[in-house]
Amino acid sequence: MTIPTQAQRHAWMLQWRKAGVALERVRLQELQVADLARIARDLEDACNASAGERAASLTSGLIEQQRVLHGRRAR
Repeated sequence: MTIPTQAQRHAWMLQWRKAGVALERVRLQELQVADLARIARDLEDACNASAGERAASLTSGLIEQQRVLHGRRAR
């Protein structure tokens, strides 16, 4: 691997700065057209689904993992 020159490092940083400006412009445009009600519904659905899956499990699985790693038989 070669070490970049000062000019190459400068060009790289300039490119990242320009990309940052362009990405910020895209972010602001997306925020202007975002359907916040739909996003809120989607997030609520995801949280509810996640809570339902967590509630189905009574343990984190750590005890089962330890049993497997130590080669013990299930009770």
